[in-house]
Amino acid sequence: MIIRFVAQKIRESSHWCWVANSIWSPEIQLAIESILQDNIGKFGQDFSENAPRCLHDVEEVLTRIPPSAAEELLEKYWIHFGKTRYFVTCALRVGTPKCRELASQSINACPKEINLLRFVYMHMGRRLGEDDNPVFRSALLTSLEPHLDRLGQEDIRGFYYEMKRGADYEWYKTFLSGRLSPEQHAHLFPKDEDLATELTGLEQPNRIPRYWLEELEQRRVPVERIWPILEKWFMSTPSTKRAEIVFEIIEVAGTRRELALLERVSKLLNTTENNRAIANVSFSVRLRTLL
Repeated sequence: MIIRFVAQKIRESSHWCWVANSIWSPEIQLAIESILQDNIGKFGQDFSENAPRCLHDVEEVLTRIPPSAAEELLEKYWIHFGKTRYFVTCALRVGTPKCRELASQSINACPKEINLLRFVYMHMGRRLGEDDNPVFRSALLTSLEPHLDRLGQEDIRGFYYEMKRGADYEWYKTFLSGRLSPEQHAHLFPKDEDLATELTGLEQPNRIPRYWLEELEQRRVPVERIWPILEKWFMSTPSTKRAEIVFEIIEVAGTRRELALLERVSKLLNTTENNRAIANVSFSVRLRTLL
């Protein structure tokens, strides 16, 4: 009864594909195929980026059913939809040898001026972040490896933020970090001088140091690395503005060990206002680090 109900709903709206994998059966498969049958000839005759949303819904269910069943459907309808981004991405995600072969045929045939893999990180990366099966993740990444030269900068950067786990992050450093533009590489894998340049940027109006610290965490820059760079940066050109930046960074992220830096700042800028600020920061750090 439930299977029949869901099958009918799938025929009415492709959004129901998102629950189809949990009750996969011949009847559900026929309902999924009805979506594909209804769209044959309507698009997918060239490498157009205008495939309808229903193909994305089909992609999501095919990546959640047994790979052999997904492969069967992809191969059956590849002649009709194999030039669409959703089918190509789906084949990469399913990751069987036959699916990889189908995806490679389309990717190699697609003109390079058409970014067939655009936003692929939103399909593969987020799936990687959700799935705890390292074998499955490895299969996804292996599918992508022959086609890394087709990724744009947006996708390469997008993968960086999607890959939270250690093994995935190591894969990123091996296969994708070298494909970043120099500017993006300096941002995601900053050297000490890059971080010093970013500190200088905080002197501009409307730049907030605590937001910069939050961004560093997203970029996997450990806060412990900041302190010697911060001190060297301040000491190179001491100023009230730079002192304010030092105070806020220590107040937000410093430990009692960093209070010694406050004392060194105080010796260079020994004013009533700075001394009052140092006292406030010291109190805040000591209070925050009581436990």
